[in-house]
Amino acid sequence: MTNPITAKIAGISRLRMETDGPGIRTLVHLSRCPLLCRYCLNPELRSGRIGKPFTTEQLLKELECDDVYFRASNGGVTFSGGEPACRSDFIEQFRSICPEHWTIAIETSLNVLPEHVEQLAGCIDLWIVDIKDLDGEIYHEYTGVANRRVLENLRYLAEHVPKERVLVRVPLIPWYNTPADVQASIKVVEEMGFKTETFTYVTEPEQSPGDGKPEYIDLLGDLVDPKAITDTHPEGERKMFWKKFVERINQEMPLMGIIDFNMTEGDDNEWD
Repeated sequence: MTNPITAKIAGISRLRMETDGPGIRTLVHLSRCPLLCRYCLNPELRSGRIGKPFTTEQLLKELECDDVYFRASNGGVTFSGGEPACRSDFIEQFRSICPEHWTIAIETSLNVLPEHVEQLAGCIDLWIVDIKDLDGEIYHEYTGVANRRVLENLRYLAEHVPKERVLVRVPLIPWYNTPADVQASIKVVEEMGFKTETFTYVTEPEQSPGDGKPEYIDLLGDLVDPKAITDTHPEGERKMFWKKFVERINQEMPLMGIIDFNMTEGDDNEWD
């Protein structure tokens, strides 16, 4: 294969069942995410600078040992993150070289440019979508960004992907939405024809201080609202913010996500 595509992989978790798609699955964490979710499991992956670079061929070689489980259970690979849909080129190329009997799933917020979803529409067997909440104000309060692209991409999937290939998860998010908000989101999603699944985010006591909202770290290491840091800030300031954010997390709280590989920082050109 010519011109293999490279992506940073922060972790690989094997022999997973029930939560990441059908059969026995291997979960691949891709680095980078456009959201700033308050209860994020892997906040250190957001910048895209953490992880070990893999080409699609190297990832295939790494996962070939799981083939016996995939064959026996109709399982396969689930791409998670971070936000894996940001690496649509990598996933599409991986799909083109991996065995046809491997099923490919993606766990995504759908808050990505539409061209990523369009590129992946033909190669994903199961979309597992965490929409947070479809109310724009609630979504922005929780993630720090707008949900316009989520709605656009849901509509695209409704028109171009078989409905049975999409599962939309609608969470109850402590301190942010209510059971009534969850039902309102479900109504919209089911009117599009998608299956839904509800769950409740598990949070730690320290994530609900004072006013009931989690605290975040500013450029100087103090605690502030993360909405103070946006894409309009100079690149250098955003990098400094996230460096301090990761350092504070490593010092003060245990890693809740699954990071199986050695974590290394890439060069500054990774930030785009």
